[in-house]
Order: sequence, then structure tokens, then C-alpha cells
Amino acid sequence: MTLRILAFPQDPNPYQELLHTELRRRGTVVTYLGSETRSQSVNVALLPLRIALGRLRGVRLVHVHWLYPFGLPWTGTRSLRVLREVLLVGTLRAARLCGVRVVWTLHNVVPHSPIFTDDRRARRRLVDACDLVIAHSAPALDDLELRTGATPRHARVIPLGPFAARAPRVPRRATRHVAFFGKIERYKGVEELLAAFAALPHGSPLHLTVAGACTDAALRHRIEHAAAPLGARVTLRIEHVPEPAVDHLLADVDALVLPFRAVTTTSTAGQAQAHGVPVVIPDLANLRDLDAGVIRYDGSVGDLTATLVAVSQLDATQLDALGAAAYRAAHARTWGDVATETLDAYRAVTEARA
Repeated sequence: MTLRILAFPQDPNPYQELLHTELRRRGTVVTYLGSETRSQSVNVALLPLRIALGRLRGVRLVHVHWLYPFGLPWTGTRSLRVLREVLLVGTLRAARLCGVRVVWTLHNVVPHSPIFTDDRRARRRLVDACDLVIAHSAPALDDLELRTGATPRHARVIPLGPFAARAPRVPRRATRHVAFFGKIERYKGVEELLAAFAALPHGSPLHLTVAGACTDAALRHRIEHAAAPLGARVTLRIEHVPEPAVDHLLADVDALVLPFRAVTTTSTAGQAQAHGVPVVIPDLANLRDLDAGVIRYDGSVGDLTATLVAVSQLDATQLDALGAAAYRAAHARTWGDVATETLDAYRAVTEARA
């Protein structure tokens, strides 16, 4: 029997289509929820109806990835924000009433920007409604219970696949160029990265590029203000960076620096590793599954400065060895592996007794 699923929401993160392309090759019908009209409010209000109609058409499962569409702009005041949780609970109950199983992939333990009046309570309600929670690493499940008190009835750990096609790896050159790329948000620590870079010894050969869109005007202003005294040593490209430009950037840098304050999982590190680029990351529990081609620091600005100094002192051979290890690890599994494991998890859910 053809497995039909609804995925919510449709996000530009390449993760979804990398997974769904492989699922479709295996005969699964994947339809996105939440993008039926141009109105976010209408789309969220339609979720229960869309689930019910989907069930009539043979849908067995709703796969939830993120909850940010519930953050309707007109419900931003505290008195109205409660409506967001009402809509979430109504959607989850509709799935249950229709006999549609709910799966959630734990991309973030709690959202990086608040959505609900109490995001931890909302997470507990989501987990309680789920037939399965998928995590990309075991520490993420531990973090979920620690920070929210939610314990899934059933959980699977399914690591990510590579975020770049297998291709001849570009040898790292002694360019002394490090970069951050990705959507710029407060939790990603770009301000700390600039502070660490500013503390480098006089004459450091490192150049820094910060590339990515930033919708937070205040954060953007602080980043620009911090970068200004550093002059030509820092290049800011605060805008959406298309994939070809990302590929070009990764072909040029010696290391990618991701100074997260806190994070559940990161596809950006995976994208860098798949290109054979070493990654500098803080020593966070949820990132300990990343070990090949990784340079860790203790999370402080001072230790990040010391780590950047150490990176600048690595020669091309050492950088190339780190990049080769990252490349091998990233391509040790495929999205076909991820799809196979995900389908196995789906079947366990849909074939279980209600």
C-alpha cells in the first residue's frame, strides 16, 4: 500500500527535500501542509480541515518539523498569544480524531525565538500528541527531557545525510580565511565571533567572512557596529546567500566557525563537512556527535580567540587532513540511508495498534 504523508511546514532548509526526494523514490507520497494560500493565518486555520481531507485521501501520518507558522504576527500581544496554542492543540486533536498518526522531528528542543506563551508547555503538548519523535542525535532527546520535561512514548535517532553531493574535494589552501554562514540569529553567536576576532593578536593573518540573511534589525546594527573597527579584515555579506555562492565560499575558506550559544542540531556544519571543510564549534552536548574534522573550544570568547589563533597556525597539510576527515564522515551515510530508516520508523507507527 502506498504510504501517504503530510509534512508541515514547507521550509527552505535543504533537509526536507533531500529527505523527501528519497522517500518519493521509494513510493511515498509527500504533500506539504501550511502553504495553501498567501495568508499565514488562513493556512494555520485550515490545518485541521486539511488533515481531515488528507485522511479521506489515504493519508496515514503527519510529519511535523517546526511550529513557527503558529507565530501569527497579529497574535503578538500576550493576551492574544494564547490563540497560538489553541490552534496548535486544535490541529493535534484533529489528527488524533481522524486517526492520523503524528511524528515530530526534533530540530530544536525549544524555538530560538518565542512562539507560544510558554514554549516548554507547548513542546510537552506536542510530544504528548506524538506517536513518534525523531531526533538527529541521542543527546538531543536527553536535552528535550531536561529542558521541557517531555518524554516521548516512542523515539528514534536518525542522523542526517550529507548536505552536498559527493564530488572531488577541494584541497584546503593556506588562505587564512574563516567564515560564518547561515541565517543570522542571536543564538548563533556572531556577536561573540566578532568579539573574539577583534581580540586576535596584531598581525594575525586571518580574514573573516560573515554571510547570511538577518531579519533582526537591531542585531544587524550591532554586527555592523562591531565589524566597522576591524576594517578590511572582516567582510560582511548580510543577505541571503544562494547555494552556488555558498559552494564558492566553502571552496575558499580554511574553516567554518559556528559559535552557537545553544543549539539542538545544525545542518550548516554538515554542509561544510560534506565539502571537506573543518568546523570550529563550541563544546556543546548536542554537537558531540560531530567529531571528524571538528575543532572545539569551551564556548567562551577568550577560548574562541585562542582557537582562531591555533587555526591560523595550521599549515595547508594539517588543514587538508582535517577537511578530508570531515568529508569522509559526512559521506559515510547517504540520504537513501536516512529515507530507509525514516520509512522503517513510519511503518512502525502506522502499523501499530491505535
